[in-house]
Amino acid sequence: MRLSKKTNIFIILILITLPFLKASASDNIKSHNKREHKNKDLEQKPAYKLYNNSGCEVSFNEMIDLLAKKDVIFIGEYHNCSIVHWLQLEIVKSLSKCLDKKLTLGFEMLESDNQLIVDEYINGLISEERYLAEARLWPNYKLDYAPIVNFAKEDSLPVIASNIPRRYARAVSETGINVLYDFPKKSQSYFEDAISLIDTTSKSSHNFSEMKMGTGMGSKMDAEKLKLLTQAQAIKDAVMASNIAKNIKQPFVHINGNLHSDKKEGIITYLLKINPNLQTTNITTVYQDNISTFDGKNTNKADFYIVVPNNTHKSFL
Repeated sequence: MRLSKKTNIFIILILITLPFLKASASDNIKSHNKREHKNKDLEQKPAYKLYNNSGCEVSFNEMIDLLAKKDVIFIGEYHNCSIVHWLQLEIVKSLSKCLDKKLTLGFEMLESDNQLIVDEYINGLISEERYLAEARLWPNYKLDYAPIVNFAKEDSLPVIASNIPRRYARAVSETGINVLYDFPKKSQSYFEDAISLIDTTSKSSHNFSEMKMGTGMGSKMDAEKLKLLTQAQAIKDAVMASNIAKNIKQPFVHINGNLHSDKKEGIITYLLKINPNLQTTNITTVYQDNISTFDGKNTNKADFYIVVPNNTHKSFL
């Protein structure tokens, strides 16, 4: 059978272009594989991971189920870790839902002499503008803590300003714990229940004070300063414990720096002195270069660990 001239031309064109079509298809496959590989790389770079104290990875929901069974939940943080602040909000949201809004929040970042202002804001009696202007809030409050407080406002959750007013802690750090007895009786109402709890030999108090001091611990002046800082740290922890104990009517989440609750010391030690029957649990934050496994050097600090990469975003330096 003879083929027409047009058919012959068509066959020739197919034979000429076929190698190019194969090459193009091969390139497309390679490009697709590269995209898949890149996507897999992205999937392998989570912003955080959760572990228990045995070093086993746990899911967010598993952690929430266990937290919801406790009386007091301490979430220890690095104050400038953006991922942890976001996760704190998600934990609070999940617990509020799980506990049918029967939840109280407490903050190291809020001072107890501002409790009235906090109550007025949470109850919608004053504007956010007045609250921000009058409550002596931390510089990073609007970015890192306002979303949690505002959620509490929306969900009608009580918010407790647990920390000692900073003027009293500053006075202790400058002249010692006995200075507190020199304040008027009305002033002493902010810390009088806590003084008898204080243990200045607490490891967490010393660890925090040494961190503040940095190097140069050899001189007599530095040793005295360490003693004063330890006392100031102790009164903060004891006052926060006292204010938590006074306000436990339902499960309580307390947000504070790691060193206030790591190893179940600090606030937790004082809280259990007040009420040994409370069921407490703590979460801490740790940085690691590789978060795919838990670094054993971080163990025995908490029941749960929020592990974030060392290069994670920080809201301030």
